[in-house]
Amino acid sequence: MAKSQKKLVARKQRREGKSIKEIAKNLDVSPGSVSVWVRDIFLTENQIKNLQKRRTDAYFGKKAEYIKKRLKRTENKINILRNKGIKEVGRLTKREIFLTNFKGNCEYLLHRKN
Repeated sequence: MAKSQKKLVARKQRREGKSIKEIAKNLDVSPGSVSVWVRDIFLTENQIKNLQKRRTDAYFGKKAEYIKKRLKRTENKINILRNKGIKEVGRLTKREIFLTNFKGNCEYLLHRKN
């Protein structure tokens, strides 16, 4: 697509309320170029509110996908480490379980007093 065509498309998308970064990504140009091309286009109050909401909403678009992937990756790591720990330690006796819980509770109480 020629530069003049990209400029026309950028202006059209900006009038529709798209962000400068979003337009730049769609057209494969720099945000600076898009900014210059659309600087005389004013957005409506509603369009501005939508852009502000999208900027602050952690679950908008790719952010939500990224967060879900990150959580899944973290859960997988935890499960791998848990299983590895179970294999290394083996089965605990009732006495060992009692001692580990007792020690943990004592440490909690000691830290709480300080």
